[in-house]
Amino acid sequence: MKTISAVLLASILISAVSAYYLPTLDESSFTSKLSASSRPSLVFFGASWCGHCKNFKPKYTAAAEKLTGLVDLYYVECTTNMNLCGRMGLQGYPTVKVFPAHSSSPQTDYQGQREVGAVIDYALTLIHRRVVSLTAAKVDAFLQSEKAMVAVTEKATPPLLLHILAEEHKDVVIAHVKAGSPAAKELEKQTGVVLDGDSKTVLLGGRGKLVPHQGGMKKNELVAAIKGL
Repeated sequence: MKTISAVLLASILISAVSAYYLPTLDESSFTSKLSASSRPSLVFFGASWCGHCKNFKPKYTAAAEKLTGLVDLYYVECTTNMNLCGRMGLQGYPTVKVFPAHSSSPQTDYQGQREVGAVIDYALTLIHRRVVSLTAAKVDAFLQSEKAMVAVTEKATPPLLLHILAEEHKDVVIAHVKAGSPAAKELEKQTGVVLDGDSKTVLLGGRGKLVPHQGGMKKNELVAAIKGL
């Protein structure tokens, strides 16, 4: 009994998490939700009997969790919303359609791989990217910002968390630079901070003075640091 209860509890928790990060739309909520959203949306049209849908849905839900605050992701169960799915002109399942902000009319279909990373990468192409990709020529102007934050990482592209922070803190100029690049060297020269290319380094400040972030790299820890600017 204990084993069965544990399994049931785990199942309930998984369902709750899925519902939180991946809201379900139906005939009554579809138009109002999408029309009210100030962000672009991805809507997954699936069917409970569809094997490909069952395989894809957990990955889609994981992408939805990571994209919270940037792009809205939803699910529509077509076995109980046949009229709605019929209006979408679906050719099969699963189908993911792209909707612009404040619109319930699809713009295009998602044609990428059914993987977490692929969905995230595609979703990021739909938004206005507020993260500044620093070049050596931009460093001086960046340092004069009233409130500034820059993340130095080994990768050439900014981490997803940086996009989320930039979206939530529009009064702060948030930038990214690749470790070892000419921009990183110029940043090091102007701030006097030795940048370690083997790990993430975050500098915060403004008006010509940036100092290393001494706390952790989780979202809540970085948010606390930003609020202290």
